[in-house]
Amino acid sequence: MGSPLIGLAKDALLLNLGRSLPFRVTMMVSERCPLRCTTCSIWQRAEPREPSIDDVDAFLSANRKISWLNLTGGEIFLRGDMVEIFRLVAMRLKGLALLNFPTAGQDPHGIAGQVEAGLATGLRRIVATVSFDGGPTSHDRLRGAAGAFDRAAETWRSLKRIAAGAGGRLSVFAGMTLSEELMPLTSDPLGELIAELGLAGSHEIHLNLAHGSKHYYRNLPAARLRLDAIEGRVTNEPVPYVRVTVQASTRPFNEPSMYPKRFAVYSVVVSRPSGKNHATPFSLRRGVERVEVVLDET
Repeated sequence: MGSPLIGLAKDALLLNLGRSLPFRVTMMVSERCPLRCTTCSIWQRAEPREPSIDDVDAFLSANRKISWLNLTGGEIFLRGDMVEIFRLVAMRLKGLALLNFPTAGQDPHGIAGQVEAGLATGLRRIVATVSFDGGPTSHDRLRGAAGAFDRAAETWRSLKRIAAGAGGRLSVFAGMTLSEELMPLTSDPLGELIAELGLAGSHEIHLNLAHGSKHYYRNLPAARLRLDAIEGRVTNEPVPYVRVTVQASTRPFNEPSMYPKRFAVYSVVVSRPSGKNHATPFSLRRGVERVEVVLDET
């Protein structure tokens, strides 16, 4: 069997050449959450839903060619059987190159133990992201729980210690979501988080923008960062976070089958403080007058 990372690169190439089968899957395994975030309404569901362990096993068994699996929630570690899910992932997805997941980090000891047990199943590569909203004050306010930042920071530190002895199989990042509700609370959320965790720089943070979704986060129309807010506020000195611009493609672009012909192809250009830019094609319905750009952690 070849390297799983080579397999992942091959899957990405085949998708761009028109392959229809997915290689990256996001599986929502829990709607339960210990926090009461203002940017998300998952926690408000009276009867949280989640797939049974048999459902998870059946899905993995039927999709053994997945090379990148993202597990998400809610809080995945509230299930109580995450170690069994890790075992099933390792057993069913032999060609898996990457397993990643976020956590709110509210049970430091329990989460650390389950991640260690996950590594013991033989999973090749795990990326864990502990979620933050700036420093302690803004984080606890947006998360709706006193001490939420301190618990998340303890989880982050515990996972970093495990990663140090994992031989490169575990990477741990701090994740931060920029939202319209966060920005009025602090002028420098990224700087505050770097200082609190003692990070070497912003490269240790997964930065993403607040998503809006009726069926997942159930938070529309609130908590969506507008394009003008990105360009007008987030890029202010002294910390240039990220600048997002939208421009029409200036070169011929061979539309993949995933882009219907009624859509025009544009590029999202992300400018980083390092000066290195990254352009990603996306589709935009012709005739729209306003654009909202939502980026994920990748």
